[in-house]
Amino acid sequence: MAMMHNNTCVEYIHICNCPSLTYFAVDQLPPMLKRLYIDGCNMLISLDGDDVNNCGSCTSLLEDLTIMNCPSLKSLTLSRELPTTLKYLYIGDCKNLESIAKSFHHNSCLEDIYISSCENLKSLPMGIHNLSHLNRIYISKCQNLVSFPDKGLLPANLRLLWILECEKMQVLPNCIQNLTSLQELRIKKCPSINVSFSEVGFPTNLTSLCIDDMASFNEAFFEWGLYKLTSLKKLDIFGHSSHLVSFPEMMLPASLTNLAINDFPNLKCLSSKGFQNLASLQFLEISNCEKLTSFPEDGFSPSLLRLYIRRCPLLGKRCKKDRGPEWFKIAHIPCVLIDSRSVYEPE
Repeated sequence: MAMMHNNTCVEYIHICNCPSLTYFAVDQLPPMLKRLYIDGCNMLISLDGDDVNNCGSCTSLLEDLTIMNCPSLKSLTLSRELPTTLKYLYIGDCKNLESIAKSFHHNSCLEDIYISSCENLKSLPMGIHNLSHLNRIYISKCQNLVSFPDKGLLPANLRLLWILECEKMQVLPNCIQNLTSLQELRIKKCPSINVSFSEVGFPTNLTSLCIDDMASFNEAFFEWGLYKLTSLKKLDIFGHSSHLVSFPEMMLPASLTNLAINDFPNLKCLSSKGFQNLASLQFLEISNCEKLTSFPEDGFSPSLLRLYIRRCPLLGKRCKKDRGPEWFKIAHIPCVLIDSRSVYEPE
């Protein structure tokens, strides 16, 4: 470390598979270090060991911190603060991680937060809502994470929010409908989240929305009025336990170019009302809808270029080329795949 500390040219360090490494003497790291990547250090416990006063002092230029596959890591820093110049924070597969930092109050440069497979993490640092440059938050497979800090407030400039497979996450961030810069929202396999869509709604400038396996996923989701999302290009919906028989019973945004309908076990037909305004739709995927038998009566817009049908046995039989009762509704589509097989291939 001493040799590295004296090297003022080093800007990037990658440490991989060092089983005896337990902590860093941060005051010995290169003063010009900007990127630190740590992977597969099984005994690493913390980034600053017992020296709680020097954290960040010699890494004041650090912009990119990535830590992966460190199962013994319990805390990033004992001093409770991260380097003030940090822009990108990526943490993955650190199953015993309990604490990232006390707060983000001095991390105004932070742009990306990525946390995945940290099953023992129960809370995030305070001060997220004050991160004026934060663009993206990605949280995945953090089974014990219950909620966001700061009463669930997020910075107004946030552009991407993914919350995936967080089983105990109970609520969405507060006032999410007011995040006017948010463009991409994915909430997937978070069965404990309960929110009234008809009351809360979504940020109206969204361009991509994915909703999957939430406690409150029901008809109220559609009652709110998805047509209000006039910038929405991509919509992925996973119904799971939904009792919907016809999808949807309301207008979808005319701006849609990509639509995926997944896992509606009771769905039998696609409503003409929901599809009549989709003049820009180019890609449609329908999967795991075992009872689905028919498309909208008027078919689809001429704009549709690709139709993928997966694990919809009744519908697949009715889409046989030239002889299926639903064929005339999709014959104009250049690419039609049923269970990965093109309908235009000879049987």
